[in-house]
Amino acid sequence: MSTCLGSFHLCYAGRPMVQDHSSPATKQDIAMLMTSIGKLYDDTHSFKDDVRAEMADLKNEIVASEERMKHHFDVVAEDLRHDVLGANRDEIESIKDRVVRIEQHVGLRAA
Repeated sequence: MSTCLGSFHLCYAGRPMVQDHSSPATKQDIAMLMTSIGKLYDDTHSFKDDVRAEMADLKNEIVASEERMKHHFDVVAEDLRHDVLGANRDEIESIKDRVVRIEQHVGLRAA
């Protein structure tokens, strides 16, 4: 089937449709038109199915990306938590050492 937007030429089995707009359509013209509409309908359904499949794939990729980002965030948050706990322990130990040195310097008995 070939189409031309200017004069809208349709061909069926290599034969152009009647170009005279005042003449009635033949059964062959109608059959050709129905075949063309049917093919367009099938192509539209096929395209719609392809788009739906692509959308499902994209949704799955987005979900997987969200899961990876959340996992990475959890790992970073856990690392930060451990770093803060370690820094607190180090600071407490440093303060304890300073208290012991002060106690020894002033002659108090270290507990």
